[in-house]
Amino acid sequence: MRGGAAVLVALLMLSMLPAMAQAEEGKLAFESTLNLDSEKGYYASGDTVILRPSLTNNGDSTTYENDPSCGAVLQIMNPSGEVIVDGQTLCRGQSQIEDLASGETNEFTAVEWDLLDDDGTEVQPGWYTALALHTATGLTSSHQIHVQTDVIPPSELTMAIEATSRLGPLVSSEEIVLTVTMYNPTASPIILPDLGGCLLQFSVNEATSLSSECLPSFTQIEAFEQTLIEQRLLPAGALEAGQNVISVALPGNALSASLNLDIALPADDFTVEWQDQLEVSIAGLEDGLYGDGEMMSTSMLMENVGDEQQSMRFTDTCRAELWIVNDQGDVVFDSRSLKTCNAVD
Repeated sequence: MRGGAAVLVALLMLSMLPAMAQAEEGKLAFESTLNLDSEKGYYASGDTVILRPSLTNNGDSTTYENDPSCGAVLQIMNPSGEVIVDGQTLCRGQSQIEDLASGETNEFTAVEWDLLDDDGTEVQPGWYTALALHTATGLTSSHQIHVQTDVIPPSELTMAIEATSRLGPLVSSEEIVLTVTMYNPTASPIILPDLGGCLLQFSVNEATSLSSECLPSFTQIEAFEQTLIEQRLLPAGALEAGQNVISVALPGNALSASLNLDIALPADDFTVEWQDQLEVSIAGLEDGLYGDGEMMSTSMLMENVGDEQQSMRFTDTCRAELWIVNDQGDVVFDSRSLKTCNAVD
């Protein structure tokens, strides 16, 4: 009986050892910092992703296992979750025990990615996972990486931008719709390549942002076909009076277009002072698909998103009106042309 009890006690003590080791490992925090330009928000061709990993002891003084041949390494997963870069191939499987005092941080050598896969090919645009791995403990720290590398579309394709105002002339106090189209000027269909998660670079004067997908969703563009890539509404006051430059481009500028706009002075009573305090949305569009004979019925919602109460003064009886632009940038409907907007005293 005593022998059985001794075996039982020994088994209980052995079963507790992994749990105790795991609790000690839980005091170790493996983290990494990223060299991302927060203003741009993505990495382009020629950029280098740099992770700086570190291991911090948030508990009592302890030791941890480390592989001196590699320490912390980098792994990159593509948008499908496949590992395309694996720094573990550099490790020689060595082992040593490192001391780490309470509150101490061990900073490892930075790991870098030049936006190439293990075969030396530059990756396509898209979202990737950059993971710093401490090989001996298995601890990881990951970041989502937005990549917009250069792309090469078919050379025959062209791109254009059109600016449309409800009244015709471009005035600072009126909304402007920018229409970006792609055109196949040849007599043959053009097969559209897979450009991954490529996004159009849209610039209004000096401000550049990522917008819609670079290519249409279909696989080819027919002979002499013109197709819509994006439409963007610039609210009243978005462009100042004078010369303004609008441009769009695919990453790498292999396909681009630009437009110089001469914007007229705003109406005398126009001001943009409170425009960022009010948000307008359209209700009733549902999925936006309509067939022959169907009626589109909408309403406008205005919300005060500021901290102060706003007072609205309407100058005529047309308080909420609708105008529609087609995919070629032409005004095809304006509710104000169907009614008389009488002045309000």
